Amino acid sequence: MILLLLNNERLIKRFTNDYHKNPMSFSTKVTNAYFLLGMTILLTSNR
Repeated sequence: MILLLLNNERLIKRFTNDYHKNPMSFSTKVTNAYFLLGMTILLTSNR
């Protein structure tokens, strides 16, 4: 769980950097990130 949070911190930093460069691609990346997050939560909750 802690590793997941550390990975998220790295991802958030990458997303903020991308946002300052290109706001449009940032929104699609965020959508994809939330989709992946939701999928992983569903998969882990099924076990």
